[in-house]
Amino acid sequence: MASLGFAIECPNCGRSAFEENFYKTDETYIVCYRCGYNYRRIMKGEFDGYIEHEEMEFKGFGVILLTKKNQLRELTMINDPMMEEEIDAYKARFADEDVDFENSYFVTFIDGEFSVLLGTPSENFHLSFKDYKEKMLMKYEGHYEDMDFFVPIEE
Repeated sequence: MASLGFAIECPNCGRSAFEENFYKTDETYIVCYRCGYNYRRIMKGEFDGYIEHEEMEFKGFGVILLTKKNQLRELTMINDPMMEEEIDAYKARFADEDVDFENSYFVTFIDGEFSVLLGTPSENFHLSFKDYKEKMLMKYEGHYEDMDFFVPIEE
């Protein structure tokens, strides 16, 4: 299946999110590695030449990116407010000796506010989408001429 993937402004936090659109089936996925917002519009079935879709949207209450020293990564989107026990359980995972703490982070997003509980978010994490877009277009100057909608993706 063919798709287009690019950065967009997150509808929840206003930072950069990743959108992938499968244009032949009109399926869309949006994921924000900043606030945890995630959206899916997936094909449910085809009936008499008409494609029926199902939509799911999760507001996002944060993100946990756990990177292992062997570079394997586990991303957890927080779809609901977490209880203290859940927070403590995730924090404990950061103490494992195989965790690359410098490339891992645990961030909550509650009432429009980010809180870094553990780790180190990426260099681009705190940029507004406008600033992120400007940075990416400058970095890749000449590669995306006449395609200002297409914003490259970097963490």
